[in-house]
Amino acid sequence: MMLAATVMLPGATAVAPDAAAQVAAAMAPQQQLASFVRRTLDATVTGRMVVDKVGRERADALFAAETARVVEKYGAEWEANLAASYRETLNPAELATAQAAVAARDQAAMMPLMQRVGPVMQAKSTKLLERASLDALNAVVAAAEKPQ
Repeated sequence: MMLAATVMLPGATAVAPDAAAQVAAAMAPQQQLASFVRRTLDATVTGRMVVDKVGRERADALFAAETARVVEKYGAEWEANLAASYRETLNPAELATAQAAVAARDQAAMMPLMQRVGPVMQAKSTKLLERASLDALNAVVAAAEKPQ
């Protein structure tokens, strides 16, 4: 059996073994990805063409189904990117602050940290968001072509 050891340097702040992953998980990464994909589907010309072809109700159902599918497919990678972004951007003391803010649901304390992490996450995840959105959009178009 292996035991994990925590080594504290003088003056260091205690941080959970993977504070970045804990903070990322608390930020509802799958919901974030779903929101971005859904907004992309709604905003594209192709998405609007699907609405025109099958109607808003069926298009919404297709958008929801395909958004859920791509979140299942790409969500773990999105969450890993978010954790890596926190890990790379924040020092141990800031990660401890983020953990405390998440636990206390303190949006004011999290906001400046999230503003620093956001650009790193965007750089890491733009291609992933494009891939997930295109995957969903292609599936929506294919489903819209099939008779009901």
